[in-house]
Amino acid sequence: MNASCPTIPYTVFGPRVTIAKFALAGPGRERDRAGVTRVAQVMTPFPYAVGAHEDLRTAHAMMRTHGIRHLPVMRDGELVGIVSARELEVAIELVAERDPEVQLPVWAVCKPDPYTVDLETPIADVADAMANNQIGSVLVTRKGKLAGIITTVDICRAFADLVRKAPPPPDEPA
Repeated sequence: MNASCPTIPYTVFGPRVTIAKFALAGPGRERDRAGVTRVAQVMTPFPYAVGAHEDLRTAHAMMRTHGIRHLPVMRDGELVGIVSARELEVAIELVAERDPEVQLPVWAVCKPDPYTVDLETPIADVADAMANNQIGSVLVTRKGKLAGIITTVDICRAFADLVRKAPPPPDEPA
C-alpha cells in the first residue's frame, strides 16, 4: 500500500454483519495489495439459507424474522438457487387464491443457478454486473461452498461511505 492510500477503519452495521476496514477503491481508502477492494470485504458472511423442500411460508417467515430479502436455497448441502421475498409473496398469494391448504416447496419458485462470485472477485466487477443485469443479490462462494451474500443494500452502503469519506473537492477558482 502506498502513502496516498492510508488504512481507514470502517464498520458496516446491518442485521447480521459487522465488517471492519472496508473501502471501495478511491483516495484514502484501504485496498488489498493490488489496490482492489474484494467481495470478501463487503459481503454479509454466513448468510441464512433455506432448504429446497421447505414450504414457501416457512421461507417467508424466516425472511421476516431476520429482516432479509434474499435466501440462498440449498439441497443436500449444495447451493441450488436463490429466492427473493417478492417472489415468495407473489407465489404465496397465488397459491392461497387457488387452495390455501397447498404447501408449495421453495424449489418450485426459486431462481436456479444463481449468479455467484468468488471471495476474491473485485467489488467493482460485482457492482457492474449487478447494475448491468438488474441483479438484486449475488451469492459468494469459497472453494465452491456458500460463504456470503452481497445485495444492492450492501453496495449502496459501501458507496454512501465512500461519498461521505471522500475528500472535499478543491475550491474552484473564481
